[in-house]
Amino acid sequence: MKTSSLAVGDNLDGYSIVQRLAVHASESEVYICEKAARTYILKYYINEHIDDTIAAILLNCTDKNVVRFIDFGYHKNRCFEVLAYMQDGSLGDTDTNGNYIYLPLDYNTLYAVIRQLNNALHTIHSKNIIHRDIKPENILYAAIDNYVCISDFGLSSILPDNAGLCAVPTRARTEGYAGPEIYSSTAGIKTDYYALGITIWRLATGLDPFVDENKEKIPHETIQRLTTNGEVAPMLLKQGNSLNKALQQLILHLLAVHYDERWGYDEVCHFLR
Repeated sequence: MKTSSLAVGDNLDGYSIVQRLAVHASESEVYICEKAARTYILKYYINEHIDDTIAAILLNCTDKNVVRFIDFGYHKNRCFEVLAYMQDGSLGDTDTNGNYIYLPLDYNTLYAVIRQLNNALHTIHSKNIIHRDIKPENILYAAIDNYVCISDFGLSSILPDNAGLCAVPTRARTEGYAGPEIYSSTAGIKTDYYALGITIWRLATGLDPFVDENKEKIPHETIQRLTTNGEVAPMLLKQGNSLNKALQQLILHLLAVHYDERWGYDEVCHFLR
């Protein structure tokens, strides 16, 4: 692990650093901190940081499937945010051997997780927030009751009222999880549903979607071609051919190339009935 910017005992607006976590996050360092005998997660951003408007919205968000946003501020000209602590980590966590701790999920757990994620996306979209980085690593997990919440809003954007697609300042950080519209520097609420489709496939299979037979990462140019040509869904469903037909259809509709044809909140609700 790289040298930490913060040390144990450092104080950021009353939050005392306890430990740095071994989390693979290129945009931030992640720490456990304490304040008034309570434990929290503190993200200390390197370059990117959460938009102040989004942070203010999240401070007042009460949806249990959206990470509880406690505080945010600046320390040494870098942004930090304080979040509720979930000790089981994320659905994308791996053990010391690189094997997933929680994946693949069984069908009962998977469907419960899909329902919660759909509700969480509906909540943030109703507040005009596009997450833009939905993936297992950004889904915090409480294993005892299969409770999840989405986190990490560092790449999120505000969607103008009544907008379908809007211009976004940067492309998605996680290659392959955003819909083809991102290659035109645009995004909308269904951009998150494309990412949900990739995420569901990964939760169900426990496989990595964009690696070749040698476990090497597929090049950027290839991923862009697969995404814009609508080849991602057939590729993934061929690898995950043991998935039940209903789940395959859900993934197929979430990965629709054409934005207006892609499933969103209402369609996923209907699927889950």
